[in-house]
Amino acid sequence: MIKTNNGNVFAPYIQGKGAAQNARYANGAEKGWLTASEQSQLKDARAADLATLNAAKSDGVVDRGERKEVRQDVRQTNRELTKFLWNGDVA
Repeated sequence: MIKTNNGNVFAPYIQGKGAAQNARYANGAEKGWLTASEQSQLKDARAADLATLNAAKSDGVVDRGERKEVRQDVRQTNRELTKFLWNGDVA
């Protein structure tokens, strides 16, 4: 369950993806792979993802189209995180 301003949302995909992103973000920040600017951009992107979910829940139901929109936002945030972590470097 994801807690939103408008109630709880059962969204296992989004919750799992968010947990994985949090772990990758924390690891990148801890190891110095993310600059302060990149961290700020990612925090804003995650806040926007949650705002999209809040907006979807505002009418009491998160329908298929709204879930699709939220998933697209989460995937875009994931792409940004990957780009920032790699920065063109190869281990």
